[in-house]
Formats: sequence, structure tokens, C-alpha cells
Amino acid sequence: MKKPFLQIILSGIIAISIVALSFVFDISFSTINNFESAVALYITESGGIYIVPIWIGFVSFVCIKNYNSKTRKTIGFIGFYISIAFILTSLAFVNEHVTKVAFKTPRPYSIFLEDYNFDSQNFSRIMEKERRSEFLESYFHQNSTQINTAVAPRIQKHWIVETGYSFPSGHSLNAFLLATLLSYFLLEIYKNSKVKYLYIFVLIWAMSVCYSRVTLGVHSPTDVTIGALIGYVIGILIIATRIPDKLLKFDKTK
Repeated sequence: MKKPFLQIILSGIIAISIVALSFVFDISFSTINNFESAVALYITESGGIYIVPIWIGFVSFVCIKNYNSKTRKTIGFIGFYISIAFILTSLAFVNEHVTKVAFKTPRPYSIFLEDYNFDSQNFSRIMEKERRSEFLESYFHQNSTQINTAVAPRIQKHWIVETGYSFPSGHSLNAFLLATLLSYFLLEIYKNSKVKYLYIFVLIWAMSVCYSRVTLGVHSPTDVTIGALIGYVIGILIIATRIPDKLLKFDKTK
């Protein structure tokens, strides 16, 4: 078993353990202001809509560093990018339409809003996400004076978008899958350089995504911990197949 692989296994276990500490820390969305919520939103979206551009940039960089011919750069980039895009898309679909529907776990914010006369039972009975968004938006409009003092407006807008079920966290899954693979690439490509230690920042980013989901009230500590664990395990399994090594042709001289 290669040293980078062992490092990723150990580092991933430590990172997920830190995520699990969200059970202990008080990071309630009701205590943050509009600026802090903006930061949390930026972090959380880096585990969602921004994840594909991150992949494009990193894989392009890897190909440039490790292939001599333009043809191999292009083939390697396309092959690996399509593979990862397919995996991420498939996982997102299964998580959203199968796993979450099976567990039907309500979002933490819907329970929190019960203290402000929110009808969470009727809300949970609505099957279509679009209708849930309309229901929530109408509630915020009718109770704006009371709610605006308890929850930052930016977070309210985020809740209107995030009306699906809660368990497990798709953002946390994506972030840890991405972080596991990126960390392995950095440790493998730059094994003889200090650049390899950038993998620590990659893991910190993944942990930050998990904490942002709890901070924004759209996931519980259980949601993000299990989501992170699933993403990490999938990443480890992908590395274990040695497919990334073959597609990216790691240069052992760095």
C-alpha cells in the first residue's frame, strides 16, 4: 500500500472526526449576522454549484503537469473529467431522489421555525420542492417583522431554495469526495515537494463546507457527518481501483 494512500486514510479519519465535533459546538444560524451568513453561503456553495469549475481547473492543471503531448493531455483530461462528472451527477441524483426520500428527514430550520408559528407538518406534506419554496416564501413575507430579528435575511433566502429533505448532506458528500481525491493527487504528484502539504487546506475546505451547512440551518450534525463519511469512503474506493493513477499517469520524479 502506497504512502500517499495511507496518509489520505489517516487524514480523512481525522477530518471526519473534526466534522463530528459539530455535535458539540454551538454554531446556530440564529446567532450570526448578515455578513457572517454571506461568508457561510459562499463556503457552502463551493461544495455545490462551484464544484465542477474546481474540478475543471484542477484536472487541467494536473494534465499540464503530467503529460508531455497535447493529445495525451486532452485525452487524459476528457476521460477523467467525464468519469468524475458522471460519478458526482449519479451520486447527486441518488442522494436527492432515493436516499433523502427514503429517510424523509426534515430540515433543521423547519423545526426551529415552529417556535414562530410555522406549520411544519403541512410543510412536510408538500411533495413538490417548488410548492414548498412558495409555502416558505409566503410564511416569511407574512411574518417578516418577527422572523427578521431571529434569522438573517440571507439565510431566509437560502432556506427558500433548500426545501428538500435533509439526510444525508449532499454538499458534505461532494466536498469530501473531492477533497479525498484532490489530496491524493497532491500527495502523489508532489511527494518530494512541500506543495503536497496543500492537501491540508483542501481538507480544511471540506470541513468548512460541512460546518457551513449546519451554520445555515439546512443540515444537522448527523447529516453532515454521515455525508462526509460517504464521500470519503467513495473517494478511497476510487483511489483503491488505481484508475486515477492510470488516467493521469503520475510523474514519479517530482
